Amino acid sequence: FSSSTTIDENYSNDDDNYYGNYRIPAATAAAVSPSPMYRQHPSLSFLDRTVTLQDNEGTTYVGMVRYGTTQKGRGVFSFIHKEGLYEGQSEIYEGEFENGYFEGRGVYVGAGWRFVYEGHFHRSDFHGHGKMIRQNGEMIYEGQWKNDEMDGVGTCQWGDGDRYSGNWKDGNQHGFGKLFYVNGDTYEGHWNAGKQHGMGLFRCAENGSIQEGRWEHGEFKGQSTPQ
Repeated sequence: FSSSTTIDENYSNDDDNYYGNYRIPAATAAAVSPSPMYRQHPSLSFLDRTVTLQDNEGTTYVGMVRYGTTQKGRGVFSFIHKEGLYEGQSEIYEGEFENGYFEGRGVYVGAGWRFVYEGHFHRSDFHGHGKMIRQNGEMIYEGQWKNDEMDGVGTCQWGDGDRYSGNWKDGNQHGFGKLFYVNGDTYEGHWNAGKQHGMGLFRCAENGSIQEGRWEHGEFKGQSTPQ
């Protein structure tokens, strides 16, 4: 082993697992995303072993590795915020890894439990089908994700009781969808960047009136029709 890596416990190499705790200096650690979480360490050549990796920045990985310190298989990753609003609190991921990235199915818990995401990942981003619950139920979304954003088809319910089901792009309602207001009103139609835009129909629950026609950036430009 090189002088830059130390082992603080005895280890054994058998047919199934590698046991031991590696403590790797911060200089050998890379950012969580988009770079792999750890760079390959040239002096470690065990394949498909279970290890614990830590650095002095508060980052820990426990799980399977391949080619030294490249995470591959199932594992648990966490890091501790050193400053800011969440100082001293941990972000935690448990799930599948590929070449040092979150890849496949997993669960990610934000610091302070501000959100929990369960679903698919690609290169450490929320990507594919997944469900996110934000702290205190201020938002629950289930559907498609792309590059950490709600993107595709999904349903979101906010803490005030409003619920939207339809298409999303870059984290906003975009395309065709239906919004159910907590007071019973509904809007069904087209959206652009989070606002009603294009042809749509709004129904007022209180008096039964309908606004059907063209919308632009959240404002109705057509004709109201009383019922």
